[in-house]
Amino acid sequence: MGEGPFSVASDPIATYPLNLDGTTTAGWMKYRREKLPAPRLGFLVSWMKAKYLHRYVVLDSSHLVFYQDEERALKHRSRKHRKRLKTSFKWRDVISLKLSDSKVQYDDMSPSLYCFEVVVRHAGSRGDVKYVFQSELTKEFNLFLSALAFAVPREALDESIVEYLKERNLPNPLDVAPPSRTTDEDPNFDENKSEWSSVTGDESTLGDPEDEEFDDKSGFAWRIPLYRLLYNFQNAGFKLETAQYEEDDLNEPSMHEIVQLVINGVRSKSASICCLALVICFTVQADLLNMVYVLAVFGFLIVENPRPSPTVWTHLLAYTCCIIALRYVFQLSIFCTGMTNRGYFYPSFEPYCTTATDAATNAKSIQPMVLFGLYKFDGVAIDDVTSVYDGLQWNFYVMLFLLWHQRELRLQGFWAEAHSGDIDQASSRYKSEVMRGLRTSFSSSHDSIDDAFLYDGPVTGKKLPVGAGPSLTSQRSSRHFPGVERAATNVSVLSMDNSDIVNEVAAQVLQEMKEQEKLEAEKKAAEAAMAANSNDNVAHSPSSRRSLEYEASAGNLSPSSPKAARDNVVSKQVDMDADESEVGFHARAKESWLEKKYPKAHAYFQTVICKPPAQWDKDIQVAITGEKPGRDFYTASLSVLLFSSVYAVIFYEELGEADSSSTSVADANSRVSSSSLLSGYLVLLVLIELIFIIWDRVAYVTSSLQSKVILQYSYTLVLHMTVWYFLPSNTNIYFQQRPALVAFYLFQCVYLWLGALQIRYGYPAYLGSRYNYTEETKVTEVGEMLFGLMMQAPFLFEMRALLDYMCTKTSLSWQHWVLLEDTAAHLFGVKGDMKGRVENAEILQGKQRQPMKTKLTSAGVMLLFLLICLVGPLAMFSSINPSTTANDVTLTTVVFGIVDEQETMNQLYSNSDSNSPSCKVDLNTESASVQCVEFDVFSYDVWALSPPRMDLLVTQLQSTQALNWTISFTFTRPGPTGDESISTEYSVKMTDEHRNALIPMIKQTVTDDDSTTLSSIQIDSLFPAVVQLTASSGVLQRSTQMRSVGITKHASDGSTWWTIEPVVSSSGSNYCSSAYPFCIVAVSDRIVQGLTTLGISSYGLTAVYIFVVVTVGSAVKGFFRGKLYQIQYEELPDPEDVLELVEGIYIARHEHYVGHLKDEVRIFETLVRVLRSPETLIKVTGTNIIHIPTAKEKLD
Repeated sequence: MGEGPFSVASDPIATYPLNLDGTTTAGWMKYRREKLPAPRLGFLVSWMKAKYLHRYVVLDSSHLVFYQDEERALKHRSRKHRKRLKTSFKWRDVISLKLSDSKVQYDDMSPSLYCFEVVVRHAGSRGDVKYVFQSELTKEFNLFLSALAFAVPREALDESIVEYLKERNLPNPLDVAPPSRTTDEDPNFDENKSEWSSVTGDESTLGDPEDEEFDDKSGFAWRIPLYRLLYNFQNAGFKLETAQYEEDDLNEPSMHEIVQLVINGVRSKSASICCLALVICFTVQADLLNMVYVLAVFGFLIVENPRPSPTVWTHLLAYTCCIIALRYVFQLSIFCTGMTNRGYFYPSFEPYCTTATDAATNAKSIQPMVLFGLYKFDGVAIDDVTSVYDGLQWNFYVMLFLLWHQRELRLQGFWAEAHSGDIDQASSRYKSEVMRGLRTSFSSSHDSIDDAFLYDGPVTGKKLPVGAGPSLTSQRSSRHFPGVERAATNVSVLSMDNSDIVNEVAAQVLQEMKEQEKLEAEKKAAEAAMAANSNDNVAHSPSSRRSLEYEASAGNLSPSSPKAARDNVVSKQVDMDADESEVGFHARAKESWLEKKYPKAHAYFQTVICKPPAQWDKDIQVAITGEKPGRDFYTASLSVLLFSSVYAVIFYEELGEADSSSTSVADANSRVSSSSLLSGYLVLLVLIELIFIIWDRVAYVTSSLQSKVILQYSYTLVLHMTVWYFLPSNTNIYFQQRPALVAFYLFQCVYLWLGALQIRYGYPAYLGSRYNYTEETKVTEVGEMLFGLMMQAPFLFEMRALLDYMCTKTSLSWQHWVLLEDTAAHLFGVKGDMKGRVENAEILQGKQRQPMKTKLTSAGVMLLFLLICLVGPLAMFSSINPSTTANDVTLTTVVFGIVDEQETMNQLYSNSDSNSPSCKVDLNTESASVQCVEFDVFSYDVWALSPPRMDLLVTQLQSTQALNWTISFTFTRPGPTGDESISTEYSVKMTDEHRNALIPMIKQTVTDDDSTTLSSIQIDSLFPAVVQLTASSGVLQRSTQMRSVGITKHASDGSTWWTIEPVVSSSGSNYCSSAYPFCIVAVSDRIVQGLTTLGISSYGLTAVYIFVVVTVGSAVKGFFRGKLYQIQYEELPDPEDVLELVEGIYIARHEHYVGHLKDEVRIFETLVRVLRSPETLIKVTGTNIIHIPTAKEKLD
């Protein structure tokens, strides 16, 4: 169709006669399809959101047909292909036609319009299918609306269609006579006027096997979603070789095609797999020699865009071979390990070697040789490394992966090593021009240029030939780019990076450009005189003169030389496309010290740290010419950092503290940390993490790749120095021997990997609004949940707002900034709530009642929560609580003696029991624990009194002073907190008979060679047989039966002691064994542990109710009450326009024109005025109270 020298002749458009009868409407629309009802197993792929596909839609008198492009529509509807083909759907099969409940915006470049929702009944087992269409252009919306309204049956029209037609004063199909629909029955009907095609544009006949196969398919199709997921993992070259299936494809891919995608995906990610192998090598064997791998991975290999030079992989392969050779040579028998007097190993040779016994006894835990990576693999230095295979296996694996990646690069035609510095100069010289020429050749709004290369005319769903490729000729550039021929390969493989295809093409054409320049050198020399004459008559711009002088000096030519004059023609063409002010500024800029001393390093950082093109926001074609269009990895990076920080706090003892169970640590002179204070290392770790989080946020907000590069290198160096040297030196355990530390390191590697990708692709030139999503970047349910959690999390939203304020150029105060962020977040939450109302519009309109399931899942759940708050405390302290634990007695002590009026006890007997067995009693104890606390009949202590004390006791017994027999029990159990030990005391008044019998026992003296035992004294009803040990009410008596005892004094070998023997009555129950007749039965209540962690300081029902009323009750009251005062800002049917005001503030803030901050303040004032005025807010957000979407009453 074109007139250029590289254009290919094409047939005139008149060769495709349109088959229209005057009632056909055609145009571009966005389309997607949904099955009704949804498949049962559809939730397995529900996370893969269906996207709108661009289709050319043709509406005739009987059918709706949609094609992939206009060319297919022209070919198919010509009389040349007169076949009755299978249709998308017929008008007579339409069940309903309605407008969407709200306007939908597909992407940032698309208008916000209502969608046409068409439900069609298909033949066979397909069931009903819902088609959603949206007009590509706003001006064609009314056209398609009228065409659809008159095409579908009248009974299929929804009220929203009729109301909108009336509102827009469009023709109403209900106002005219119903048309006759006898086209299919009329024998004279010309079928050629109504021909149609399938979704994919093929020309299969009606009832073909593919159509029947689709009818026989089950409701759940999993192959296409899986295929599309795996398809995106391929690079652009493999995508050209594999078939592309759309979401609406009737044919499913075969298993062979899916397996081939898996293979292609692995081959496309060979570089990433090599980087992963390098990281694993250091993780398993952390030494200085292997640290070079990870430093190269996170500092260069992943950072380089589009991919590292083949020379880098060659150097890594050579370095790996050197490591393997060096370590293997050291394993020879002539070399060995020596040890200094301080216990450190050093390389040695026979016979100056240390023995294994001496090394195990005197060697230090951390050896410098092991940290360096050169030591004997005999199990002496590291217990796990006992053979040469153990020490060399991971370096050998790295070598294999590098060789495999090198093979893939050769097969894909990307292994071309530069033999001189000319390639680098040519690359910097032509890179921007090639980028501009290639990217402006394709009018695409996508972020990645790969999609443009994937398109080569109509896509038929079949494999493309290898030779078929896109034209690399730019319509805007007059420079000729030579054709690219890939290196000869033994397989038909064309593979490129998925997002960096342009840079790769630029790298390939450099060699061809070099050869072309050599061929044109003679021609330029012949035309030098003519060029010099023309150059004298041309007035060059300052930037062109400086470029001419620079190129002349670089090529050792004078500014007036013929070659310099010839090259100036190209330089003038380039300057016309560039921003003259910026070119002049950079031309006047002084060279930095890095550029003077290390020009190659300066050139490398200039490619890594690149800025978006000038005036990118004025033209989409200019925006996509940047070398790094930008991607956003910040959310994932921040999530990994926060997760690793929480992990470090929880498992800090396994990360930074020495392992006390390790013998090496026990033998070493390691630091002993305090068990009652937090370690200073933990505080330092959290502080460093916070510093890097703030640093990363500052770089993200300011879009500073320079700051991000410094952060990446600093974080990489600090992390690896910490895990390689500092932590092993502190804990006396190597890094790879601590699994928790290895897991923490892998989390940090994920962050470094994401950071390297951020540097590789650059920051997005404009981040856009955080709260306004289009259909292409719509927020998912998981995102909505995470957004709610972020808003509820303490300090997170506030810290982000304050940090963004300090790092952003703005004229707002921090109070206004926080107000703006809070308003945007609130409106975004309201937008999500209104979206749920739109989905339930049929119910809110009064056409249906609220289903019981919805009531139970909303109000029922909240009512259940309130009932739990009321009844929960009762159940917590009841026997039905499943979380209660047994509270068995662990220690019981008993003391028996005489107590006078002054509460002074003269102790006669003491004993204890720490092993109380379980027993059964004839009482109702429910689920409580029952134990028999058994004591020996003899006292554990020898009884002795001083003569004055003995005389005083005898005097008290002979007087009328009141004396009591007293026995005291003290029980110790696990809980509850604060009541672990409880005591009880039982007393019986001493009678005169007891006094008269006790006085001889007190006065009795014992000689060393005489043993005398007096008769016992019986004390009736001294203590109960069964007691209950409550949680907080002490000891309670559980039986009416009281136990009687008999006390006796014994003397032997100059020592005296007392014994207690229970007196068992014939009518009472005896729970004691014959071996231990003195016992008491303890019934222990079950308890609820962990109340203090809930904020309950005391164990009791009253305390729990106070806790519920104060904490939970206030939160419930705030949730259910006060809605009246929030109506103005909660009941906003459509807050989209208000959110657009917020987005306008963001846009004005990031612009660079004169007065952009004034516009920021003006828009903010407008936003505040809208929020202050209820009438204005109603006009902007709509008048619908419960968001009934039928009438479309929003005032635009």
